[in-house]
Amino acid sequence: MLELYTGPYSPCPNLPKESTLPNGDDTICGAGIRTANIGPSGDVRACTVLPFVVGNVAHRDFRSVWETSPWLHHLRSLRVRDLKGCADCHRLAYCNRCPAQALAETGDLLGVSPSACALAEVIERAHGREP
Repeated sequence: MLELYTGPYSPCPNLPKESTLPNGDDTICGAGIRTANIGPSGDVRACTVLPFVVGNVAHRDFRSVWETSPWLHHLRSLRVRDLKGCADCHRLAYCNRCPAQALAETGDLLGVSPSACALAEVIERAHGREP
């Protein structure tokens, strides 16, 4: 992956400026904040990957589901400081951690995502900033 991330067509993102680095008060994801997924049966989820159905637009209007779902309220309340092993990680600026991916990999929405950790290491090395 390092070869891909250091090559001429690198998908490697630019590093954020110091003032925009993730901090403990940042949300962990846009799921349920900026995005939602409505399946063909009307089931509403926070994103396409999280398995939790938060309502159904065949039974309630979307606004009602969006504004009153206890699961969405919980998801929206989660912050970087709630992540286990991530909040103090020196690679946080390089990380594109996804709660759904962590859940799929380890069964823990707030746990470490091994694939995100591995990719953050590659991105750090691609930027030539490996400690």
